[in-house]
Amino acid sequence: MADTLLTLHLAGSPRACVAGRSLPLPPADALMLAWLALEGPTPRERLATLLWPASNADAARNAMRQRLFRLRRQLGLDVVVGHTLLALAEGVELDLAPGSTLLGDLAAADAPALDQWLTRRREAWHAHARHAQQDRIDALEAAGDAAGALPLALALLDDDPLSAHAHRRVMRLHYLRGDRAAALPAFDRCEQLLKHEAGAAPAPETLALLAAIEQSTEVAGSTRVRSPLPATVLRPPRLVGREAELAALQRGLASGQMVVLVGEAGMGKSRLLQALAAQRPGVLHTGGRPGDALVPYATLARTLRQLLDREPAAVDPALRRALAPLLPELADADSGRTAPAPLPLVLPVTTLLQRCRDVDTLALDDLHFADDASLELLQALWTGPRETPALRADGLRRCLGLRPAAAGTRLHEVLQALAGAGPHMRLGLPPLDAAQMAEFIAFLGLPGLVDAAAPVVAALATTLCRRTGGNPLFALETLKRAWSDGSLAGLSAPDDGAPARPLAQPDTLGGLIGQQLARLTPGALQLARVAAVAGVDFGIPLAGHLLGRSALDLADPWSELEAQQVMRGEAFAHDLVHDAVLQGLPEVIARHLHGQVAGWLEQQGATATGDDAAHAERAPGGPAPAVDPARVAAHWEAAGQRARCPRCAPPRRVPIARCARASASASCCARPTSPRPRRAPTRPSRWCATPSRAT
Repeated sequence: MADTLLTLHLAGSPRACVAGRSLPLPPADALMLAWLALEGPTPRERLATLLWPASNADAARNAMRQRLFRLRRQLGLDVVVGHTLLALAEGVELDLAPGSTLLGDLAAADAPALDQWLTRRREAWHAHARHAQQDRIDALEAAGDAAGALPLALALLDDDPLSAHAHRRVMRLHYLRGDRAAALPAFDRCEQLLKHEAGAAPAPETLALLAAIEQSTEVAGSTRVRSPLPATVLRPPRLVGREAELAALQRGLASGQMVVLVGEAGMGKSRLLQALAAQRPGVLHTGGRPGDALVPYATLARTLRQLLDREPAAVDPALRRALAPLLPELADADSGRTAPAPLPLVLPVTTLLQRCRDVDTLALDDLHFADDASLELLQALWTGPRETPALRADGLRRCLGLRPAAAGTRLHEVLQALAGAGPHMRLGLPPLDAAQMAEFIAFLGLPGLVDAAAPVVAALATTLCRRTGGNPLFALETLKRAWSDGSLAGLSAPDDGAPARPLAQPDTLGGLIGQQLARLTPGALQLARVAAVAGVDFGIPLAGHLLGRSALDLADPWSELEAQQVMRGEAFAHDLVHDAVLQGLPEVIARHLHGQVAGWLEQQGATATGDDAAHAERAPGGPAPAVDPARVAAHWEAAGQRARCPRCAPPRRVPIARCARASASASCCARPTSPRPRRAPTRPSRWCATPSRAT
């Protein structure tokens, strides 16, 4: 088999990918290559006549010769071979997967015969995509997965609203998944649409299905449908297998120690801190998020805003002015007219924490996502000079949740400094053992395992521990997948004493999540990809702009992402899901999306006024605030357009007391995926900040 020379993408905008580059194809080249890809080898004379019907034979041959020469020069190789009979060269791979229109919106107005051929091919392309979607729905319905089939059926109905068969399928799937209240309105929509658009009444088959639904009798497939997953599986409400760690955490906090909770992704750090917050009303559970590293003080500002949400009366006018560099929404309306002198930040932050008496424990989660400026300021708060009223003396308990920090990173340096600054306890989260995993399985109440014998559950627990390494999230996703594909039915050992059938699952959580993403409809997957690229800038306005949809158009794919546990609100359900979505996105598309995000952010910044929202949290669905230049620059660089980055500050050593503006400039051209380790300062300096303006 010949090696792949290049890939022709004919679904959507035509382009050729060669040597890591994506090159758009001119209309004539796209039509010629699409014809050869779909029709096969073709005489040169015929293809020239199709492309240039208004030219005589000599002119058409000359035009064909020039097109082939330019195509070879553009791509650097021969894509079309042959002399009298033209064909695609060996090693040319075709991307003909359905999902968008053949050649996008390209038309051949000057070549009527070729335009008619393109229309017929598009219709066949579309019909093939619909048939493939219908086969997928049929397979899911045959397996009893009505919940998984319903979003696909709704997408087919949107594509052909007058299809009575599509309406009946949606009605039946609503009913099969136990939602009779949704099945009846689905018939009403069918009836109204047929009446107003086609002047027709529902078919007898549709009326028979309606009668069965109204009488709650069996319909086709009702004996195969599986019950919905229990809520305990979608989001387990109780902490299982971590009682010892929770008790150790509480003892450490009670003794006045700073507790550092360390565990790999999916081991349950956040779940443990959530359990702590549920038991003690004085716990503030907050922390970092993916994308915080691009914005100075993003993590710290989020924490302070949550404090103010609890006790808004904790700030007086003087404290508001002192905190304005971190929280620009606290600044007076006229404060931006004159640039104030740099103000120390340690004192106002400490004062706010001391005044919030309803909070006695600060649980900072996911600090591996925190920005360097927040980490440095937290280090100064907790390891400052003795004359500084540091937090270790004010009675506030502290707990940090994070993944293992690599040596040389800012987080590692901060942890080393904190370890020598006062009472300190490191609490690691080990994998679940077989007994804990068995308790975890029993608590979930999965159909098929509720009444299983203890030896069966114990055997499954041992298998899960071996395959997942005792990672609770991995185990949960494995069980959900086993229920989805029906393999839970084979977990119990047969009567003859033979061993239970093993779980046929991928060996990595990324593989599990990849299978979960593969079940999404195209609209939901597109939305997830936009969210993964946009990071902390993701929201309804940005998604609507990039996808060309209104907020109402986003409702169904957004609901699907939440129902499939891919997203919760505007954030991913887990950062590993975020990573899996990014890994499945071609690099050329990711770069293009980064450029679109950067352009949109610049446009929003141009309409914003001053610093009124430079670091403000965006309310879901609300207008986007002014954006920090560092974030815009990071998107431009990820798009491969480094020239669009704002100018960086002159290269020099910035002390620990650097300003917010200096932080933004310094991070402008730093790649967030590979931050440069920085050495901790040899001595603490005075922290200061000046208001940061969007440029």
